[in-house]
Amino acid sequence: MLDIRKVNVYYYTIFALIATAVAGLTFIGFSSTFIIPLIILPFVTQTTEIILKGIKLGKWGYSPSATITGFILAMVLSPLPLYAQIIVGMVAILQKYIIRRDRRHIFNPAAFGLLFAWLAFGTPPAWWAAATPAVFLFLFSDYLIGRLPLALTFYMVYVGLVSGIGYFATGTFSPSLLSYPLLFFALVMVVEPRTSAITKTGMITEGILLAIGIFAVQRFVPIDLFVPALLLANILVHFRVLK
Repeated sequence: MLDIRKVNVYYYTIFALIATAVAGLTFIGFSSTFIIPLIILPFVTQTTEIILKGIKLGKWGYSPSATITGFILAMVLSPLPLYAQIIVGMVAILQKYIIRRDRRHIFNPAAFGLLFAWLAFGTPPAWWAAATPAVFLFLFSDYLIGRLPLALTFYMVYVGLVSGIGYFATGTFSPSLLSYPLLFFALVMVVEPRTSAITKTGMITEGILLAIGIFAVQRFVPIDLFVPALLLANILVHFRVLK
Protein backbone atom coordinates (compact mmCIF):
# COMPACT_ATOMS: atom_id res chain seq x y z
CA MET A 1 0.00 0.00 0.00
CA LEU A 2 1.30 3.44 -0.96
CA ASP A 3 2.38 5.65 1.92
CA ILE A 4 1.62 9.12 0.57
CA ARG A 5 3.90 10.65 3.19
CA LYS A 6 6.84 9.20 1.26
CA VAL A 7 5.79 10.65 -2.09
CA ASN A 8 8.15 13.39 -3.26
CA VAL A 9 5.81 16.14 -4.42
CA TYR A 10 8.39 17.65 -6.78
CA TYR A 11 8.99 14.45 -8.70
CA TYR A 12 5.30 13.58 -8.70
CA THR A 13 4.56 17.01 -10.18
CA ILE A 14 7.19 16.48 -12.88
CA PHE A 15 5.60 13.11 -13.66
CA ALA A 16 2.15 14.73 -13.84
CA LEU A 17 3.45 17.50 -16.11
CA ILE A 18 5.04 15.00 -18.49
CA ALA A 19 1.89 12.87 -18.52
CA THR A 20 -0.26 15.93 -19.20
CA ALA A 21 2.06 17.10 -21.97
CA VAL A 22 2.02 13.68 -23.66
CA ALA A 23 -1.76 13.58 -23.40
CA GLY A 24 -1.92 17.06 -24.90
CA LEU A 25 0.35 16.05 -27.78
CA THR A 26 -1.86 13.02 -28.40
CA PHE A 27 -4.81 15.37 -28.66
CA ILE A 28 -3.30 18.09 -30.88
CA GLY A 29 -0.63 16.07 -32.70
CA PHE A 30 3.04 15.29 -32.13
CA SER A 31 4.43 18.40 -33.79
CA SER A 32 8.00 19.61 -33.32
CA THR A 33 6.47 23.03 -32.58
CA PHE A 34 5.36 21.67 -29.22
CA ILE A 35 7.87 18.87 -28.62
CA ILE A 36 11.03 20.99 -28.90
CA PRO A 37 10.01 23.42 -26.11
CA LEU A 38 9.36 20.43 -23.84
CA ILE A 39 13.03 19.53 -24.26
CA ILE A 40 14.61 22.98 -24.45
CA LEU A 41 12.83 24.91 -21.72
CA PRO A 42 13.35 22.49 -18.79
CA PHE A 43 17.02 22.30 -19.79
CA VAL A 44 17.34 26.10 -19.92
CA THR A 45 15.55 26.73 -16.62
CA GLN A 46 17.50 23.99 -14.86
CA THR A 47 20.86 25.18 -16.18
CA THR A 48 20.10 28.80 -15.30
CA GLU A 49 18.99 27.80 -11.80
CA ILE A 50 22.11 25.71 -11.15
CA ILE A 51 24.43 28.51 -12.25
CA LEU A 52 22.65 31.34 -10.42
CA LYS A 53 22.04 29.37 -7.23
CA GLY A 54 25.66 28.29 -7.20
CA ILE A 55 27.01 31.80 -7.73
CA LYS A 56 24.57 33.67 -5.48
CA LEU A 57 24.02 31.15 -2.69
CA GLY A 58 26.96 28.80 -3.02
CA LYS A 59 24.63 25.82 -3.47
CA TRP A 60 25.21 23.63 -6.50
CA GLY A 61 22.95 20.83 -7.62
CA TYR A 62 19.78 19.79 -9.37
CA SER A 63 16.62 21.81 -8.63
CA PRO A 64 13.34 20.00 -9.40
CA SER A 65 11.40 23.26 -9.05
CA ALA A 66 13.34 24.72 -11.99
CA THR A 67 12.43 21.71 -14.12
CA ILE A 68 8.79 22.21 -13.16
CA THR A 69 9.02 25.85 -14.25
CA GLY A 70 10.47 24.80 -17.60
CA PHE A 71 7.73 22.29 -18.27
CA ILE A 72 4.98 24.76 -17.35
CA LEU A 73 6.45 27.35 -19.72
CA ALA A 74 6.70 24.79 -22.51
CA MET A 75 3.10 23.66 -21.98
CA VAL A 76 1.55 27.13 -21.90
CA LEU A 77 3.63 29.31 -24.23
CA SER A 78 2.50 30.11 -27.73
CA PRO A 79 5.00 28.93 -30.39
CA LEU A 80 8.20 30.98 -30.32
CA PRO A 81 11.56 30.88 -32.13
CA LEU A 82 14.24 28.89 -30.33
CA TYR A 83 16.19 31.97 -29.24
CA ALA A 84 13.04 33.46 -27.71
CA GLN A 85 12.32 30.26 -25.79
CA ILE A 86 15.82 30.35 -24.33
CA ILE A 87 15.44 34.00 -23.30
CA VAL A 88 12.04 33.36 -21.68
CA GLY A 89 13.38 30.39 -19.72
CA MET A 90 16.38 32.36 -18.49
CA VAL A 91 14.30 35.39 -17.50
CA ALA A 92 11.81 33.23 -15.57
CA ILE A 93 14.63 31.98 -13.33
CA LEU A 94 16.77 35.12 -13.32
CA GLN A 95 13.99 37.24 -11.82
CA LYS A 96 13.96 34.95 -8.77
CA TYR A 97 17.43 36.23 -7.89
CA ILE A 98 16.83 39.87 -8.80
CA ILE A 99 13.28 40.64 -7.65
CA ARG A 100 13.61 39.50 -4.06
CA ARG A 101 12.69 40.66 -0.58
CA ASP A 102 13.46 39.03 2.76
CA ARG A 103 15.49 36.37 0.93
CA ARG A 104 12.42 35.21 -0.99
CA HIS A 105 11.43 35.69 -4.59
CA ILE A 106 8.14 37.53 -5.07
CA PHE A 107 6.79 36.19 -8.34
CA ASN A 108 5.75 32.77 -9.59
CA PRO A 109 8.63 32.03 -12.02
CA ALA A 110 6.47 30.42 -14.72
CA ALA A 111 3.88 33.21 -14.58
CA PHE A 112 6.62 35.85 -14.79
CA GLY A 113 8.14 34.11 -17.80
CA LEU A 114 4.77 33.91 -19.54
CA LEU A 115 4.09 37.61 -19.01
CA PHE A 116 7.58 38.47 -20.22
CA ALA A 117 7.02 36.42 -23.38
CA TRP A 118 3.75 38.23 -23.97
CA LEU A 119 5.27 41.69 -23.53
CA ALA A 120 8.58 41.02 -25.29
CA PHE A 121 7.43 38.83 -28.17
CA GLY A 122 3.69 39.53 -28.44
CA THR A 123 2.67 35.95 -27.68
CA PRO A 124 -0.11 35.50 -25.10
CA PRO A 125 -0.42 32.17 -23.27
CA ALA A 126 -1.78 29.33 -25.41
CA TRP A 127 -2.44 26.67 -22.73
CA TRP A 128 -2.01 24.06 -25.48
CA ALA A 129 -1.15 21.10 -23.23
CA ALA A 130 -4.15 21.53 -20.93
CA ALA A 131 -6.55 19.82 -23.30
CA THR A 132 -7.27 16.48 -21.64
CA PRO A 133 -8.42 15.00 -18.30
CA ALA A 134 -4.75 14.38 -17.43
CA VAL A 135 -4.88 17.70 -15.57
CA PHE A 136 -6.72 15.91 -12.76
CA LEU A 137 -3.36 14.35 -11.82
CA PHE A 138 -2.50 17.62 -10.12
CA LEU A 139 -5.24 17.20 -7.54
CA PHE A 140 -2.87 14.83 -5.73
CA SER A 141 0.12 17.17 -5.85
CA ASP A 142 -2.06 20.01 -4.54
CA TYR A 143 -3.15 17.75 -1.71
CA LEU A 144 0.47 16.94 -0.90
CA ILE A 145 1.45 20.60 -0.64
CA GLY A 146 -1.73 21.55 1.22
CA ARG A 147 -3.06 23.93 -1.45
CA LEU A 148 -6.29 22.19 -2.50
CA PRO A 149 -8.47 24.81 -0.72
CA LEU A 150 -6.82 27.55 -2.80
CA ALA A 151 -7.13 25.76 -6.14
CA LEU A 152 -10.70 24.59 -5.61
CA THR A 153 -11.91 27.93 -4.22
CA PHE A 154 -10.55 29.82 -7.20
CA TYR A 155 -11.93 27.31 -9.70
CA MET A 156 -15.42 27.04 -8.24
CA VAL A 157 -15.84 30.79 -7.70
CA TYR A 158 -14.72 31.59 -11.24
CA VAL A 159 -16.93 28.90 -12.76
CA GLY A 160 -19.84 30.10 -10.63
CA LEU A 161 -19.40 33.67 -11.82
CA VAL A 162 -19.19 32.66 -15.48
CA SER A 163 -22.25 30.42 -15.16
CA GLY A 164 -24.16 33.12 -13.28
CA ILE A 165 -23.53 35.83 -15.87
CA GLY A 166 -24.57 33.36 -18.55
CA TYR A 167 -27.88 32.86 -16.77
CA PHE A 168 -28.59 36.58 -16.56
CA ALA A 169 -27.64 37.06 -20.21
CA THR A 170 -29.65 34.17 -21.67
CA GLY A 171 -32.22 33.28 -19.03
CA THR A 172 -31.00 29.69 -18.95
CA PHE A 173 -28.60 28.16 -16.48
CA SER A 174 -25.86 26.20 -18.23
CA PRO A 175 -22.99 25.66 -15.80
CA SER A 176 -19.57 25.35 -17.42
CA LEU A 177 -18.13 23.12 -14.75
CA LEU A 178 -15.29 21.59 -16.75
CA SER A 179 -12.49 23.58 -18.34
CA TYR A 180 -9.15 21.81 -18.62
CA PRO A 181 -7.08 25.00 -19.20
CA LEU A 182 -8.76 26.64 -16.20
CA LEU A 183 -8.08 23.53 -14.12
CA PHE A 184 -4.42 23.60 -15.17
CA PHE A 185 -4.15 27.24 -14.14
CA ALA A 186 -5.83 26.57 -10.80
CA LEU A 187 -4.11 23.30 -9.93
CA VAL A 188 -0.62 24.09 -11.25
CA MET A 189 0.03 27.82 -11.37
CA VAL A 190 -2.10 29.39 -8.66
CA VAL A 191 -0.77 27.03 -6.00
CA GLU A 192 2.99 27.58 -6.42
CA PRO A 193 4.08 27.07 -2.79
CA ARG A 194 6.46 30.00 -2.32
CA THR A 195 4.18 32.64 -3.83
CA SER A 196 0.71 31.62 -2.61
CA ALA A 197 -1.12 31.95 0.72
CA ILE A 198 -0.39 29.30 3.33
CA THR A 199 -3.23 29.57 5.86
CA LYS A 200 -6.66 28.13 5.11
CA THR A 201 -8.27 31.54 5.47
CA GLY A 202 -5.60 33.10 3.30
CA MET A 203 -6.00 30.44 0.60
CA ILE A 204 -9.78 30.85 0.47
CA THR A 205 -9.45 34.64 0.40
CA GLU A 206 -6.82 34.53 -2.34
CA GLY A 207 -8.91 32.15 -4.41
CA ILE A 208 -12.01 34.34 -4.12
CA LEU A 209 -10.22 37.61 -4.84
CA LEU A 210 -8.30 36.17 -7.78
CA ALA A 211 -11.45 34.73 -9.36
CA ILE A 212 -13.53 37.87 -8.84
CA GLY A 213 -10.71 40.14 -10.02
CA ILE A 214 -10.12 38.24 -13.26
CA PHE A 215 -13.83 37.88 -13.95
CA ALA A 216 -14.62 41.55 -13.30
CA VAL A 217 -11.81 43.02 -15.37
CA GLN A 218 -12.42 40.64 -18.28
CA ARG A 219 -15.93 42.06 -18.62
CA PHE A 220 -14.25 45.22 -19.92
CA VAL A 221 -10.88 44.00 -21.21
CA PRO A 222 -11.41 40.87 -23.33
CA ILE A 223 -7.89 39.45 -23.08
CA ASP A 224 -6.30 36.64 -21.08
CA LEU A 225 -5.72 38.26 -17.69
CA PHE A 226 -5.04 35.10 -15.71
CA VAL A 227 -1.26 35.45 -15.62
CA PRO A 228 -1.11 39.20 -14.82
CA ALA A 229 -3.72 38.74 -12.09
CA LEU A 230 -1.74 35.87 -10.57
CA LEU A 231 1.39 38.01 -10.43
CA LEU A 232 -0.58 40.73 -8.65
CA ALA A 233 -1.78 38.13 -6.14
CA ASN A 234 1.87 37.12 -5.64
CA ILE A 235 2.61 40.68 -4.51
CA LEU A 236 -0.29 40.66 -2.04
CA VAL A 237 0.95 37.36 -0.60
CA HIS A 238 4.54 38.50 -0.34
CA PHE A 239 3.64 41.68 1.55
CA ARG A 240 1.34 39.73 3.88
CA VAL A 241 -1.89 41.30 2.62
CA LEU A 242 -2.83 37.67 2.06
CA LYS A 243 -1.29 35.11 4.39
